[in-house]
Amino acid sequence: ERTFARRFAARTGTSPGAWLRAERIAAAQRLLEETALPVDAVAARAGFGTSAALRIRMKAALGTTPSAYRRRFRGVPGGAATGPSGEPGGTRPAATRVRAGAQPSTSPQPSARA
Repeated sequence: ERTFARRFAARTGTSPGAWLRAERIAAAQRLLEETALPVDAVAARAGFGTSAALRIRMKAALGTTPSAYRRRFRGVPGGAATGPSGEPGGTRPAATRVRAGAQPSTSPQPSARA
C-alpha cells in the first residue's frame, strides 16, 4: 500500500486521496454546471456521502458552496463560466487545493505500469 502511494505520488504529483478528492470535486462541478439535479443528488453521484460533505469539501477547495457555484452558471448560454464582470468566457476555478509539498494536478491519469 505504501509502495503504491509513493509510486502514485511520483507519477501524478499528489497522493491517491488528494487525487480522488479532486476528481470528486471536478465531477460535482460538471454536474452543477450541466444539470438541474438537486445538490443531494450531485453529492451522491460525485461520490460524497452527503450534501454536507460536498459543501465542506467544495468550500475548502473552491471557496464557495455548491449552490453558489451553480448560481454562477445559471442564465449563461451553454452553462459557460462568466468573467469578473459577468461576461461569458471566464474559466472554471481550479478543482483542487494543493497541500504542502504537493503539486497541483487537474486530472492525472496514473499509468497501468507501476
